[in-house]
Amino acid sequence: MQQQAFIDAAVRYWEAGFDGVEINASCNHYFSTFLSRFANNERTDQYSGASIENRCRIITEIIEGIRAQVGQDFIIQVLYSGVEGRIDELGRDELCTTVEEACEMARLFERAGASCLHIRSQLYGHHSAGFMPDILHYCEHGDTGYASVIDYRKHFGGALLGQYEGFAALLDMAARIKSSVDIPVGIVGAVDPRATPDLIDSAIRDGKIDYILMTRALMADMALPNKLKEGRRDEIAPCVRCMTCFVAPFGIGQPMYCRVNPALTNAFDVDMPEGYDPLPAAGHLSVMVVGAGPAGMEAARIAAQRGYKVTLYEKREDVAGLMNLAMSVKGPHERIIDHKDYLKRQLEVQGVTLVKNKEVDLAFIQEEAPDVVVIAVGGLCDTLPFSASGTVISIEDFYKGTVSIDEVPQNIVIYGAQLLAADLAEHFLKIGRKVTILNPGPEDEVLQDAPVWPKMMGREWLHTKGARIYNNVVVQSAENGMVTFDTEYGTTETLPFDALINGMSLQPNRELYDAIREMTITKTVNDTETSYTPEAYAVGDCHSPSNIAHATQRANVAARQIGSGSAEADEPLGENQYRGTAVGFGDLSVTITVESGSITAAKVNTSQETVGYARHLGEQFAPQIVAKGDIDAVSGATVTCDAVQDALAQAKSQAGL
Repeated sequence: MQQQAFIDAAVRYWEAGFDGVEINASCNHYFSTFLSRFANNERTDQYSGASIENRCRIITEIIEGIRAQVGQDFIIQVLYSGVEGRIDELGRDELCTTVEEACEMARLFERAGASCLHIRSQLYGHHSAGFMPDILHYCEHGDTGYASVIDYRKHFGGALLGQYEGFAALLDMAARIKSSVDIPVGIVGAVDPRATPDLIDSAIRDGKIDYILMTRALMADMALPNKLKEGRRDEIAPCVRCMTCFVAPFGIGQPMYCRVNPALTNAFDVDMPEGYDPLPAAGHLSVMVVGAGPAGMEAARIAAQRGYKVTLYEKREDVAGLMNLAMSVKGPHERIIDHKDYLKRQLEVQGVTLVKNKEVDLAFIQEEAPDVVVIAVGGLCDTLPFSASGTVISIEDFYKGTVSIDEVPQNIVIYGAQLLAADLAEHFLKIGRKVTILNPGPEDEVLQDAPVWPKMMGREWLHTKGARIYNNVVVQSAENGMVTFDTEYGTTETLPFDALINGMSLQPNRELYDAIREMTITKTVNDTETSYTPEAYAVGDCHSPSNIAHATQRANVAARQIGSGSAEADEPLGENQYRGTAVGFGDLSVTITVESGSITAAKVNTSQETVGYARHLGEQFAPQIVAKGDIDAVSGATVTCDAVQDALAQAKSQAGL
């Protein structure tokens, strides 16, 4: 009997000293296919969908089998859906579980011997939304990602709350289930006691639920409960609901990250073999960090936490760099302001000296004579590859405040479609502008660098709201309010515009970093004159433009490397060796050895790539280059593959191949 396998497994946990087990019967997992009439519509036996008792039978049998062997003190928690609904076909919920059915299920689970109930929802067509309901508010309140919008008063029987942007969306539904049983009931789904303490406290006080279950908030800061207990709420690394962490089921092969906690999936790995906490300082070094965007603040935070004397310089009055533009564009849902406030507070807690309104140059670095310099000055706006006149606006214009983002004229053409450009397009659509996106790359580049779910939903939302997107375009000119371009399907089109926005991805800005690596500082210490080249690191967009998660990731790793000497560099070239360099998600290089017109050896250095899985591709590419003079593309690693091919082309050109 299949049930016996689950019973035996639970007993093994009990014998090993565990306090309890959970039976997962929600969100397309095995047992949910029995509970739901939507899935259980073909069986004709005692486990069929003909009655609630039949649908629950496999679970109640397992509960009874476990309880018979472990006694009453062992916890058996049942995770199941308090309501189901269709996201892909909104309103077509005829076969979906209702709250009334879920209440009857609760009574059956309780009678069988369940200790407590963990309540989710199941929203077919959107796996994440069943337990992370805030994703349904990413582009707008109730956005399904299927060109439809939820009416929370009507859809899903009115069981889900929509007024808190997804926070505690399952609260009232769980309260109805709790009223049906005497065992404790808890909910998951954006129940974050850092973000909404009053909402959760009042729900427990009023008897709507007994406890909460959370994942993302603890991934952002595992010490959250203790910090709350100690009254240090402002020191909690906040879950900002960016969805960087959750890549399944459409991001298979992509790494899971946390924007505010780079150690989440890197601790005890190659970048952080020491684990979650950085190692203490290696000697008494002075660290200068230049640029107080998210990368600069993260690097300063970690370096100071280790025990170094850290001074952070920012040329403007406010910190956070492009995060400030992102806040105004994205709005409050993604809670970027929480991340900014956390980093600012960490500068205070860790004792970082913050100097604002100070632009750092090579002469100032020479004067201050730091031991270590971390450059985080942001990226550079790229130049449009065509002639343009009239109202032409760059990302930098918005960032510097020379152009108000809400005063851009009505008819907008955006050149570029990656993350910055697409976020701007979303904002302009929300304030009633007409938007056309001219994407010089393939469709896959639309919202590139965005997390998986926001990328998928965001692309659909842009189309739904009327953005016209042309992919693989070649723009001829943009003069006198008219832009002319060649389309991917062989026509030439001309469109009017009131404003043309340069939404091209930022470019690396490493002039100061490169100069520091060549400089010599001379200073006197204890009456002894010494000369040295400071350790230098480049982080954030100035090193490899990407998103906030990658910026903080590289900054955190770089700050942990301080005291090791310097960032990894390539070995000097030997006889018959040629090297090309490029920028992927970081510096990379290809070195080839050429004899008699053939490549006899190759080394691909991808060790500085920010994206974890790309860092190990060098070993894979090197033998391919020797075998056939080229590399095979790797799914999910387009940026790194393209950069390696660029570097290889340089090296081959130098060798005359």
